[in-house]
Amino acid sequence: MDLAITLSEGEYRVLKEIVKQKRIDIDRLAAELGLPKPSVAAYVELLASKNLVKVIEEKYITIKITNEGRKWINKFPEEVLIEKLEELGGKANIKDLISLLGKENATIALSWAKKRGWIEIVHGNVYLKSKGKVESQRQLLLQALRGVFFKKGEEPHNTIEELKRRKMIEIEELTRKIIEVTDKGINAIKEAVVEVGVLTSDIIASGRWRAIKLKPYNVEAEPPRIYPGRKHFFIEFLEEVRRILHEMGFEEMRSYYVETEFWNFDVLFQAQDHPARE
Repeated sequence: MDLAITLSEGEYRVLKEIVKQKRIDIDRLAAELGLPKPSVAAYVELLASKNLVKVIEEKYITIKITNEGRKWINKFPEEVLIEKLEELGGKANIKDLISLLGKENATIALSWAKKRGWIEIVHGNVYLKSKGKVESQRQLLLQALRGVFFKKGEEPHNTIEELKRRKMIEIEELTRKIIEVTDKGINAIKEAVVEVGVLTSDIIASGRWRAIKLKPYNVEAEPPRIYPGRKHFFIEFLEEVRRILHEMGFEEMRSYYVETEFWNFDVLFQAQDHPARE
């Protein structure tokens, strides 16, 4: 017969929630339990070491649109170029296109339109070969407006690389931890012995102490070292002088540690050049 597994209160609580959910990511698990994520992660690692749960790491990439992407989301530079060529009868001089689109935009538009096979450049003239749209790129930009993520390996790689190269999107890689309960974990939750570290009056009064296991204490364990603060040496000196003067019969009055000489020496009728004033 298998021995019952001993779990701490924290481990039991986390395992119970995982068994309930079957499969859950660590952020949601922490939110459901109302515990800090680092604490939940520590409990999950302990449960995984006992083969009660399985931790799966899934890599994702998130895509965010940039200002450059927002600028061209409706029409890409090469699409604007095609429209201008259609208006000009399918042919235009490069200089005319630069004056219409601006040098920077015209350069980008000509480069990408030629790469896509939409135009042909001969002796400084641009000829329209075919009409085209960049729908897949535009759809990805629209998704990026709301924030989109793909599982690593399932993303539209070519489209993402193009938009990234054109500085229209930014990419961030994320790792998501998924926790799944094992068959051993499902059985353990039914028979687990909960180990309690502190025996409270409630546990005694309710009779729960009969069913729990108290965590053993190591009486040989060294307590943590404490490095207390110390008084400033000058404060210690002043207190020692105060004690001695009190024992000699002097009475203490509230005043500053240093007094100006004017009032003290004048009231004693000491001469201005008296050595004591020094």
